Amino acid sequence: MRHAGWNEYHVRNFMKQNIEYLCNNATIKDKAKEVINKLKEEGNNIIIITSRSTKYDQDPYVISKKWLEKHGIKFDKLVVNSQNKADDCKKYKVDILIDDHVDYCKCVAEKTNTRVLMFDSPYNKECQEFTRVNSWQEVYNKIKMV
Repeated sequence: MRHAGWNEYHVRNFMKQNIEYLCNNATIKDKAKEVINKLKEEGNNIIIITSRSTKYDQDPYVISKKWLEKHGIKFDKLVVNSQNKADDCKKYKVDILIDDHVDYCKCVAEKTNTRVLMFDSPYNKECQEFTRVNSWQEVYNKIKMV
């Protein structure tokens, strides 16, 4: 939102006022539920690590868990307020991180042995150092290739 000329104060106020609505109404990516649940059924541990924090929301765990349940996504662990995804990947022995945020991907790649798949997005086009994925089906295919 800084691109819109907003400073941290404006971003924080906007997010505090709208985060619950935005989270509750966020759409799910095509095939996300099917792929994640299939990976879980195949015996994989699904650990969802999000930077969603109390900075913008009173209870990011509850909002995130409700959204996952609403969309039928099965998971083993939900980690919120992750300020250092590399540390969380180490702590929970994560083999593969799927993320769209350049900084998180770089940090995890530099500090762990976790494989990184970067979900393609308009705001991360400049970063070409990771295996990019454009769909959840492609995520599944890349995971199964190893």
